[in-house]
Amino acid sequence: VAPGSTIKPLLALAGLDSGTRRAEDKILSTGMFYLPGQKRGYGDSHRGGHGWTDLRKSIYQSVNTYYYKLALDMGIDKVDAYMANYGFGRPTGVDLAGEIEGILPSPAWKAAHAPKQGKWYPGDTVITGIGQGFWKVTPLQLAQATGGLASGWLRAPHLVKDTRSNFDAPWRPVPLKPAHRMSDSPAHLQAVTEGMVATVHGYGTATNIRAGLTYTIASKTGTAQVVSRRGNAALN
Repeated sequence: VAPGSTIKPLLALAGLDSGTRRAEDKILSTGMFYLPGQKRGYGDSHRGGHGWTDLRKSIYQSVNTYYYKLALDMGIDKVDAYMANYGFGRPTGVDLAGEIEGILPSPAWKAAHAPKQGKWYPGDTVITGIGQGFWKVTPLQLAQATGGLASGWLRAPHLVKDTRSNFDAPWRPVPLKPAHRMSDSPAHLQAVTEGMVATVHGYGTATNIRAGLTYTIASKTGTAQVVSRRGNAALN
């Protein structure tokens, strides 16, 4: 499935680690985002926009405009490189048969699999930034990458702890696959985490689930949206 807004904390981390953004940098969300010279706009979830938005707010209020512009400023090649580092576009390596790799959008993928839609356009990059377009991920890939945000390490999920060759043989542990760092900056991971915590415990999109909680949750909501439309047409 398309990951939608669940991809935003990961792109936010990529923006920090690539030097494209600082956590305190702000963009203005007016409700619609336009590419130069185009009449077709790309919408935010709030018709009037979210106002000035930094990284943390972009996560907890799920501000599309922040990620439209971030993806454009990074460029699709850099977006691809960071998202591949977070485990997308390839199997996680879980010890189960039949795992698929999903789709990490790129100009090369589009040329090979959707040539009738033409070359890679800036609009393709825009919607890639909010987890739509050609994106396809598995729930396990999302769980792996989100776990990486929590621990700082991208680890291959696994089920089998020990194996033995026959009933009389001793059990032998299955070695874990090597893990790699999600980021070299604890401060960048912390900024993303704070945005996800505020999704539930601040002024975010999942505050309705915090009633009665006795522990802190870091979260990110995701919904299917129509994000592109002509002009300022209202959307229900």
